[in-house]
Amino acid sequence: MAGEANRLSSASARGDLTDVQMLLQNGADVNENNAFGRTPLQVMKLGNPAIASALLKANANPNVRDHVKCLTVSHDAARDGHADTLRVLVDHGADVNLLDDDGLDFSLLHCGRNVTRPI
Repeated sequence: MAGEANRLSSASARGDLTDVQMLLQNGADVNENNAFGRTPLQVMKLGNPAIASALLKANANPNVRDHVKCLTVSHDAARDGHADTLRVLVDHGADVNLLDDDGLDFSLLHCGRNVTRPI
């Protein structure tokens, strides 16, 4: 149901773990697109690995691609320097070899930020 997808996406984007968990427990589809064509994982607050973990434990697809540049959430987390969230994604099956439309994988995006912490 689109309403549930929008509510789960909104809670994920806000980083509201309590609401995310409640919606998941009440049967919200973790892979359903919201009104903007994005899944909750794609719009989640990237700096909140607990949100990523909750969505992934509910079987969110860690390799879902953006319809604009074929980016994955791993690409976004790497580009923005969210190594903790990236680790959660990888631990839950994110494919580290997927390339975006520019031919970059998440490691190249991560390195482009001059981040010194290992992933």
